[in-house]
Amino acid sequence: KYLFRLSRQSIMGELLEIRFRLGEALVEADRLEEAEPILINVREERVKMGDWHNEARTLELLLKSTSSRSTDALVERAKQIQDIYNDALTNKLKLNRFKNVPITATNGRQILRTASDLVESVDQDLSMKIVKLSNELFGAQ
Repeated sequence: KYLFRLSRQSIMGELLEIRFRLGEALVEADRLEEAEPILINVREERVKMGDWHNEARTLELLLKSTSSRSTDALVERAKQIQDIYNDALTNKLKLNRFKNVPITATNGRQILRTASDLVESVDQDLSMKIVKLSNELFGAQ
């Protein structure tokens, strides 16, 4: 049973990554309406698994898929990214992950930069808060 659960989680993780990559390719191909439902589903599964880092990666793609279509969704998703990384300020496990898995910090910095850039034209205050958060977590760039 234990091995089955382990392998099932591993398979689920791989399937989610495949669907994430499909969503990413659709965003890059500017097929945003096709990408969004796939990415929403991937994010929901990441939340269930408690995979905050990959949830943030998925939210970054969702930001890109909504940036020109829905201001409300754009702001909401930027705030969700902000919430994930605000938690990291006080969560020792997340802070340790940034140190132990450097790509997590690199991705985090990029995700926050994307969120700040995309939301800037509609909510400058939120954009500045995200920049400040990034500087607190990763230092000024």
